[in-house]
Amino acid sequence: MAETQRTDAPGAVLGDATTEVVGPDLVVVVPVAVPEEARPWLTLVASLALADGLRDVARVPAEVAWPDAVTLQRAMCGGAGGAYRTAEVEAGDDAVAVRLSLTASALDLPSGWTSVWAEGGKADAGPIAEAYLAALRHRLQQLLDDDPRLAADYRARCVTFGRLVDVDGAQGVVSGLAPDAALLATVDGEPRRLEPGQAPRV
Repeated sequence: MAETQRTDAPGAVLGDATTEVVGPDLVVVVPVAVPEEARPWLTLVASLALADGLRDVARVPAEVAWPDAVTLQRAMCGGAGGAYRTAEVEAGDDAVAVRLSLTASALDLPSGWTSVWAEGGKADAGPIAEAYLAALRHRLQQLLDDDPRLAADYRARCVTFGRLVDVDGAQGVVSGLAPDAALLATVDGEPRRLEPGQAPRV
């Protein structure tokens, strides 16, 4: 069953959020209208908000991977360790959608994926959706206020930072975000903008 919930964020226009459990997944779609200059950040902001919500109510140490994923560290006893995707975020022209792997077992998931339940989290769809929407309102307001804590929190939670990357034949380290939310890498001491195809993916 799909449910709707009214959301709000000063300076942004959020419509009725639709929440639906589809098999083992939780899908939340929120109509969003923000100023044009803020749009490149929507995917990152929604990813961070979902990680916030998962930490708050699912009790899992969720992180983010640039540009569109939420990750969990897989327990070593459940297979190879490291960051595994548990959700993906898509920001369209007028809405943000997240799809979270909630209750699937590790055996039923694609390679590189895990679920909240598989990592020992509280896989309660309603509380997770409510926590995500509350965090989304907060993070959107930070975006519109140009609050430096938003970028700092994203950097602290992003598993993409610090990864090695090849930039035109030279080795660099992912080290920052451009004003339009593109990744930056430090190569020979200088910041270089990464094209989407150059960015490391989790």
